This record gives sequence, C-alpha cells and structure tokens, in this order.
Amino acid sequence: DQGVNVMLNGFGDAGEIETLRADLQARSGGMALYSAAEVVAFPSWYEGFGLPALEAMSCGTPVVASKRGSLPEVVGPGGIIVDPEDESAMGAAIVRVVTDSFHRADLVERGQEQAARYSWRQTARATLDLLTKQADIPG
Repeated sequence: DQGVNVMLNGFGDAGEIETLRADLQARSGGMALYSAAEVVAFPSWYEGFGLPALEAMSCGTPVVASKRGSLPEVVGPGGIIVDPEDESAMGAAIVRVVTDSFHRADLVERGQEQAARYSWRQTARATLDLLTKQADIPG
C-alpha cells in the first residue's frame, strides 16, 4: 500500500508546525518538501502573502487553499480555493487532486504558470519604481 503525501499548512499549534517545517526543510533542502508532496493544503484562516503556496506551485505541486486572506489572489487559477470552514469541500478537493490524474496534471500546469507571474526581480523592480516615484528622482 503506497502512502499519500499531503502537506498541511495552518493546522495545529503554530510553534509545533513551524518547528516541524523547519526540521523537514533543513533535512530536505527546503523546496524538496513541496516537491515530495502530492498536494499542499492551506486551510488557513489568515495567511500573510502566501509565499508557501507560490513555492509549492513553482515546484509542480497542486495547491488546495483557503478562500481567506491573500491566498485566493496569490493562488489564483493555479489551484483550488475552498472555504476553510467547509471540511467536506477541503477533503473532497484534496481527494480529487490525489485520485484524478488529469485534474492533477491541469493544476500542475496552471500552478506553474501562476507562480511564474511572481518573481523577486519583478518585486524589486516594482519597489524601486515606487520609491523612485515617491522620492521624485528621475528614472
């Protein structure tokens, strides 16, 4: 019997989750943790920017995310967005990703396209442009 690798973010004691995540990332080289999962679930009630979702999508791992906070915008069409209060919907979305290979392949492709919309270079350029404009420095 082969196990299913599902990474959950947003459950449990925050310190416990962060300790586990740090330990796994230290042992696996960071992004390998996302790459090893068949799906990454973010049933978060609040998420800052949603960088872990982008990291997962860039690794080719489908994302099931909460419709709260920044996740709907960050994940966009690259993942499945569900109400974190609807445990049945969250479970059904995870099961579909794991059992429907065509749906999973579509999510992998769309997720990588969505993740490619974000880059540190673009962020740095936009920040520099904004600061230059605000300081009224000729560009």
